[in-house]
Amino acid sequence: RGPTVPPPPASVGADDAALLQIRSGRAADAPGALTSCFGVRQQHLETLGDLARNVSTPSNPSYGQFWTTRAIDELLAPAPADVQVVTEWLSGLHVAYAVHSDLVCVTSGQDVRELDMPDHVAAVTVAIYSRSDPVHEAPPSLRSDDDVAETITPAVISERYSTGNATVHRGGKNSQMVFSQGSFTPTIATKHFFQTLPQAHFYHVGDEERFAFEAAGNSRAPPAALNCTGDSPSEWCIGLGEPTLDVQCMMGTAPGVQTRFFRLNTPLDVKNMTPLTYFAPGCLTLLNFVEHLFRSGDAPYSASVSYSIGCDEAQVRDMEHRLAKLALKGVSVLAASGDSGAGGLKTTWPAASPWVTAVGGTMLENGVEVAWNSSGGGFSAHPGSDRRDAVAPWQAAAVDEYLAKLPGLPAAPPAANFNRHGVGVPDVAAFGSGTVTCGPADGACGTGEGTSYSSPTFAGVVALLNEARLEAGMPPMGCLNPFLYQHREAFQDITVGNNKDSGSYGFEAIAGWDAVTGLGTPNFEMLRARALARGKPHAAA
Repeated sequence: RGPTVPPPPASVGADDAALLQIRSGRAADAPGALTSCFGVRQQHLETLGDLARNVSTPSNPSYGQFWTTRAIDELLAPAPADVQVVTEWLSGLHVAYAVHSDLVCVTSGQDVRELDMPDHVAAVTVAIYSRSDPVHEAPPSLRSDDDVAETITPAVISERYSTGNATVHRGGKNSQMVFSQGSFTPTIATKHFFQTLPQAHFYHVGDEERFAFEAAGNSRAPPAALNCTGDSPSEWCIGLGEPTLDVQCMMGTAPGVQTRFFRLNTPLDVKNMTPLTYFAPGCLTLLNFVEHLFRSGDAPYSASVSYSIGCDEAQVRDMEHRLAKLALKGVSVLAASGDSGAGGLKTTWPAASPWVTAVGGTMLENGVEVAWNSSGGGFSAHPGSDRRDAVAPWQAAAVDEYLAKLPGLPAAPPAANFNRHGVGVPDVAAFGSGTVTCGPADGACGTGEGTSYSSPTFAGVVALLNEARLEAGMPPMGCLNPFLYQHREAFQDITVGNNKDSGSYGFEAIAGWDAVTGLGTPNFEMLRARALARGKPHAAA
């Protein structure tokens, strides 16, 4: 007999922060960052995918009826006996721990990978997250304005993607979030960005102030000694770098929407800091970010990740379930598709996740938007996304159409060289070359290239869609992909270019979905019209 499924909540966004349960041998403070954790197997996971797809699919009667954290926990919580297996083992080793639903995290500073796990503990453990996991902090490829024929400013984005008539209700519930794997951003750089560059006409003076470092739970603000909010930020508040371009692309596309910045809440020794101690472990940081979005009572409705995260296979399998829980809660997650073109015919993760909207890159060439030749794309072989028919049925028809044409396209890889059954990447695209961002010094603006620009730009468009739906008394967009593939006509199809980059093989941009630019770039007006025609207002509205 199947599990008893709790009904969805009457409204979205209830404060579920109190649900975090902490158990240890001594009194514990409110939880901060999760470090060195064991993921305990959850129950009823066989129902999670269908439930998340149902609330995310416009044609389904459950569309937009998102669940609260409490309801999801009640369905999926691990068996108490399984949690006890892990905690009794740690207690026997005199290792202090805290329990956060399905995560048992060591609080004594011990690295869990240094512990010799017995078989009976391994049997209930699905993944291990450690502070010794690898760090991946890849900076974007920056270059001067002179190297780019046509530069992309917020005004260009607004004109090209038809956001000029967007309405933002400053002070409302809507917010968006940037994920950082370590770096902070100097807020003065964002001020220069708004003061220097042509903006969308719905920008208001003061919109640059609608930014905040998330400083609760799993996230932290920069130490005061770094002066990230002052006129002379330290070298650790990276100017023309990943977090700064993410924030500026997102805020420039959706000025007026509250923008928040996630950085793992770990102590920073400002006097003795090195890159090794400053940047945070990759998969552990993503775990904290996803748990923050899931647990926070005022989580943003949309979030962008501009990194390829180096999770191992067990972590990817576990994280796919956590991303599905975000879809069930109603949070839109977007990720950069990568900057290595077809990249040895391997896709990046988490962009390849079916619960994440992967964003590829474009550029302007003689006034025409074309594919950026290093835009990451292909077909996933990652656990949880290697069978698109099972996990991403919304894209099956579009991807199958492309695969049928692929053998006749230039530089097409042999079918035996990639997983043609995997989730197709990317889903959509936005400008990834020539976009202008600014550093903390007056006049220090420049262009760069990378899907690190594309993902936060498209996330800004999603924030504007959420604005429209919230104003109409409707729930937010949630997991975007089923909606996007049902409305392929609401995109500007990119049919010129490829992502061969410097490799032997690549994928060609053609009419319809392709493995370079996905469905294409957004037409906000058309997407907004369709978003407002889908789903019902909140029951409580």
